[in-house]
Amino acid sequence: MIVGDFRGYDQERVLYPAALIRALDYLKEADWSKLENGRYDIDGDRIFVNVGDGTTAHASQRKAERHIRYTDV
Repeated sequence: MIVGDFRGYDQERVLYPAALIRALDYLKEADWSKLENGRYDIDGDRIFVNVGDGTTAHASQRKAERHIRYTDV
């Protein structure tokens, strides 16, 4: 797991794999105030962003999730 913010990203990005750099670059540059809910392809089914809104359940009511094919960023 990587925990952080974009303050040091420009110096740290060389440490990450290319696919993660593409995803993080998109997340950093996107104008989130203009994106509507939906899917935004960065690299087809390989890298994409799902934008949505909703309310999550309390942590005590949730189960851990896992991904077989994709990784959350």
